[in-house]
Amino acid sequence: MLNFGYRMMRVWMLIMGAFFAAEELTAQSLFYSTRSYSVSEGLPQSQVSAIVEDNNGYLWVGTQGGGLARFDGRKFKVYTTKDGLLSNDITGLLLDKQQHIWVLHTRGVTRFNGRVFKQFADPRFKTQPKRFRRVYE
Repeated sequence: MLNFGYRMMRVWMLIMGAFFAAEELTAQSLFYSTRSYSVSEGLPQSQVSAIVEDNNGYLWVGTQGGGLARFDGRKFKVYTTKDGLLSNDITGLLLDKQQHIWVLHTRGVTRFNGRVFKQFADPRFKTQPKRFRRVYE
C-alpha cells in the first residue's frame, strides 16, 4: 500500500512539473516578439550575411549583393557602391570602439564613420584570388 501512495505522489509531481514547465515556456513567448523583413519592406536584398547594432540602437545589415542597410526600427536606409562601399557583396560587419562600422567584402574592407566611407583594398586582389573572411578589432 505504501508503494502505491509513493508512486502516485511521484506521478503527481511529474504532472505538476510538466505543467509549470509548459507555463514557463508559454510565458516567455508573451514577452518577446519577432518580425521578419523582406525586400518589400525595404531590405535591399533577401540574403543577409551580417548584422550589428550600434550605440544609437540602429541595426546595420550587410547583404549579399544589396549593400549595407541601416534599420531604425521603422525603415531601412540603404548604402551601396554609389555611396562609397567597395562592393555591394558584404561578408561581415564590425563595430569598433569609436562606433565606426567596418564592412568586410570578399576583396577588401570599407570603413564608415557615420558620414564618409573609406575603402581599403589591395590592388593585387584584382589578379590574385584571395578573399577576406573575417575582421577583428
